Amino acid sequence: MASNPISNERFGRGTICSGIQIFRDRKNKTLALSQASYIDKIVVKYSTQNSKRGLLPFRHGLTLFKEQCPMTPQDVEEMRHIPYASAVGSLMYAMLCTRPDICYAVGIVRYTDSDFQTDRDSRKSTSGSVFTLNGGAVVWRSIKQGCIADSTMEAEYVAACEAAKEAVWLRKFLIDLEVVPNMSKPITFYCDNSGAVANSRDPRSHKRGKHIERKYNLIREIVHRGDVIVTQIASTHNVADPFTKLLTTKVFEGHLESLGLRDMPHFI
Repeated sequence: MASNPISNERFGRGTICSGIQIFRDRKNKTLALSQASYIDKIVVKYSTQNSKRGLLPFRHGLTLFKEQCPMTPQDVEEMRHIPYASAVGSLMYAMLCTRPDICYAVGIVRYTDSDFQTDRDSRKSTSGSVFTLNGGAVVWRSIKQGCIADSTMEAEYVAACEAAKEAVWLRKFLIDLEVVPNMSKPITFYCDNSGAVANSRDPRSHKRGKHIERKYNLIREIVHRGDVIVTQIASTHNVADPFTKLLTTKVFEGHLESLGLRDMPHFI
């Protein structure tokens, strides 16, 4: 529900809806969403006002695994008094609404991409995808894969299949809305693995891919049906990277503009 109208010199009258500030720039025909007030509240709630500001949602090179969890009865008892789950839940709300840049970091504690066996405990890979429309991210995802891939190609192929299914839903949704032109055309999404791109069109190396679960071959039907076009892209230009791995500050910040993310003071 919408409440508490707000004002801004450039954007004019705005609205707060479910903790999200919505600004509309009629002159430039743009919308801006911000959860600055919500984030300020959770910073106070979890007493992190004096924490050092970081440039990354998760420190590059840091690895978490089960052995780091509380093991002794004393450690377990201490954790009972720490609102860990509540803090993660608060971050998840921001991540789902306006902050795709923290998606992978929150997951630890369409472009498509996948890492390869970065989960130290299960050896499963992470699938990441993001769909952009008019310069902004509209659908994003970072999730551990259900199978253990034995090659980078397989991990990328699984990620591409999941992204293709999301593309089918998104295309139908936008067609029903009748507000986006040219949705009768296939959605183009980008993958940075040549083997996965080739296999999404036709079966290639039988030796390398014969063991892959058949359900992931659904992507070929989706491609042949004309719902999506899978195209290769250089890894340096793949904006799904932040959804699958920890990046350096320079690389991470380079992807933020492609996702349509801006600091509100600079944007408004």
